[in-house]
Amino acid sequence: MGNKEYLNRAYLLDKLIKSKERERAELKELLTSISSQDFSSPVVSSSGEKNNANFVKILDEISELDDKLNKEINNYLNVKKEIGELIDSVEDPNERLLLRLRHIDFKSWAKIAEELGYSERQAFRIYRQALEKIKIN
Repeated sequence: MGNKEYLNRAYLLDKLIKSKERERAELKELLTSISSQDFSSPVVSSSGEKNNANFVKILDEISELDDKLNKEINNYLNVKKEIGELIDSVEDPNERLLLRLRHIDFKSWAKIAEELGYSERQAFRIYRQALEKIKIN
């Protein structure tokens, strides 16, 4: 794994987490679309039992997804910390800031260049120089 791929791990995990969060939101919305069961009458219809089963199944899926998300988030935080420490080992403050903007804040080249007062080409040149200075253990 090259330096760039190593630093991009947090970005990929961030996208994965956001995807799972969207999935969880869709499941929660699905819960609200299940018609409620009428408990005021003594007889429960078979359709009510089916709705109840669907409700429980979706709750179980949300719970499983929450567990997976928590693991992914913990992994993400560890990777981001690791990447931050690696970036902090770069001596040049301009290179360090550029690496942070790209791999910690996930900013685009246009935003990085604008923020630092460089052209995109200059920003990318400095980035390549900084990548060469990183030593992955």
